[in-house]
Amino acid sequence: MKPLRPLAPLLVATLAGCQLSPTTPGDVRTPLPVRAADPGIGQAIDPDTGQVYYVVCDPCLKPTPKTRALPSSFVPARPVVAPAPAVPVDAVPPVPDPVPIVPGTPAAVPVPVQPPAAEPERTTKSEPVVQPAPAAAPAPAPIVHCVPFAFGRATFGPIGMKALTALVPEAKAAEGIHIRAYTSRSPGGRNSQDANETLAAARAEAIRQHLIQAGIAPSRISTSHCTDCFIEPNDTVAGQQANRQAVVLLSATHDVQPPAEIDRKRHSACRR
Repeated sequence: MKPLRPLAPLLVATLAGCQLSPTTPGDVRTPLPVRAADPGIGQAIDPDTGQVYYVVCDPCLKPTPKTRALPSSFVPARPVVAPAPAVPVDAVPPVPDPVPIVPGTPAAVPVPVQPPAAEPERTTKSEPVVQPAPAAAPAPAPIVHCVPFAFGRATFGPIGMKALTALVPEAKAAEGIHIRAYTSRSPGGRNSQDANETLAAARAEAIRQHLIQAGIAPSRISTSHCTDCFIEPNDTVAGQQANRQAVVLLSATHDVQPPAEIDRKRHSACRR
């Protein structure tokens, strides 16, 4: 061994350069098989600890490619896993607590909730205002005209003709015309009842014919008479003259009023 001492430093430096250098993770190389070599100082690796040490070999291995030894504390890197996204607490609906059921009580039955009724659609169109029908106006009161006659006659004198001329325009506008004629009896009773009935009817017919000749339809005219309906005392000449007359009622309707009502109107319109 003495002849090798001068070469020891050179061998140590040479072998030091042949040590396994560290490798990157995942760079694992398979060691070459040991082959016979010339005697000298060789490099060996403890199979249990992985430590490199030097021994005198005879023969030694031939030089091999440099292999970096892995450090004893090497741990392969783990793949990086991205963390799962956090779920907000408000997004998870809470689980309601179970309702305790008391023995002997009926189970609650869910009641369906009816949706609120939809309000009718409002329109801007105004509704027509219905006006109440106006009340029928009362029929106007009949117009009363008085036509005088001379004693024992059914013709018209100047006063009677003037009264007829005045009532014709109003008679044309009336719907109903009623003529009621009267007579007077002379004191002593010389005039019979039949004669007075005939005279009263003739006076009413005379006025009727005059109105027809003026253009009034006969269907609108009605007549009646009375021989003892007095408006003045009949025992005087002035009273008898007032009782010899006829009354013409012009109405807005065709209804004929009762004779008593016509006589009452004669008392208020034809008395002197």
